[in-house]
Amino acid sequence: MSTEDVTPPEEERWPDVPGDTALTLKVPEADPLVRAGFPAHVTVLYPFLHESRLDAAARGELAALLAEHESFTLTFGEFGRWPGVLYLDPWPHAPVTALTKDLTRRWPEAVPYRGLFGAGLAPHLTLANSEGPATQDAA
Repeated sequence: MSTEDVTPPEEERWPDVPGDTALTLKVPEADPLVRAGFPAHVTVLYPFLHESRLDAAARGELAALLAEHESFTLTFGEFGRWPGVLYLDPWPHAPVTALTKDLTRRWPEAVPYRGLFGAGLAPHLTLANSEGPATQDAA
């Protein structure tokens, strides 16, 4: 993926909507490294469903879908950079991308990152983003 594909124009960045939900893998061991103002995580799908749609039926379907996947371990051995972003690269990517694909197949309206990055970004754990180069170097 080229850097042009990663950085959308300022007016298009992160159009969060009240009630947005996200499916993430929490990585509390990495919390001390994160300078981005949120807990360490790898995003599986953002945005997912609006919170008003997360009823018992949706939660049951989600649980059934997740149960079809085997548990996995991610290793964070390398840093990566996109313009304005420092991240840890989780390996392997395949289990995370398989979850994302199955979720978007079931809920096609849940487009990763609202389509801002085409088909989505590779799995990653953001350490610092808009905090600036000094913060990224400290992370």
